[in-house]
Amino acid sequence: MQLLQYLQAKYPVVNDYPRLWAYVLGAGVFAALFLIVFQPFGTREFIHPFKYWFLAGYGLIISLGLGIFLIGLPRIFDADWIEQRWTVAWQIIWLSGSFSIVIFACFCYKQWFFGETISFTAFLSFFPLAFSVAIFPISATVLGSYIRKLKAAQTTAGQVNARMVIKKPSKEETIIILDDQGRMHLQVDPRELLFLKSADNYVEIYFGKHSIEKSLVRNSLKKLGASLQMEDLVRCHRSYLINLDRVTQVTGNAQAYQAHFDVANYHAPIARNRAKEVFARLAEEG
Repeated sequence: MQLLQYLQAKYPVVNDYPRLWAYVLGAGVFAALFLIVFQPFGTREFIHPFKYWFLAGYGLIISLGLGIFLIGLPRIFDADWIEQRWTVAWQIIWLSGSFSIVIFACFCYKQWFFGETISFTAFLSFFPLAFSVAIFPISATVLGSYIRKLKAAQTTAGQVNARMVIKKPSKEETIIILDDQGRMHLQVDPRELLFLKSADNYVEIYFGKHSIEKSLVRNSLKKLGASLQMEDLVRCHRSYLINLDRVTQVTGNAQAYQAHFDVANYHAPIARNRAKEVFARLAEEG
């Protein structure tokens, strides 16, 4: 049951490309060194003047393949859509699928090197052995990474909550929400503003003290946020601006942090690259 909960848990989408490239290149180097040093799967008995270059070629193919699947393809898809749906199970499936295709590329490389034809029967005998080596480190790495990130996020969230102070209400009596043409769309008491959320070419405005209302205005989140010039309104995520005056608690999981408001069932994500700034603002004296 606990394993099932782990598999269904949110998993962080890594957008740190230097770290991804380090992982991709590291996987290739590790595979090449492993094959050259230990020479498994009968390669020790294999005699050829370019044997070590041949084995090192597997590492190159693995790095190229993983680079395509872990760095290239994810950039095609909508980042917000992926972030909302990505779980530990999806991460394992994605890595397993990526490695499966990389294994096929390695199989084609082997067949080409030995001048043999590429047949489905030959691949069936090659794939299980190679995949059995990959699946366990893939699963262990993903689960281990999730648990470490979860514990770190929970610890940080607890520290933020302990330092959080009650901020003084804004002195502004009202703020004006403009559309992209500069026309007035809505007037809101800043003490009632909860958060702004980007929605394609529009911005969703959530406001209210006890019963939350939503209004939709055609504008960009960046432009609208700049026009408001509200001190406690900060960007916590590429798609969210939150009113710090309404935040009562921060929670964290392996994927990101969440800002919870003084209204039940409302929260907003805090991206890891913006967490430090948001947490510092929450700890400021009101």
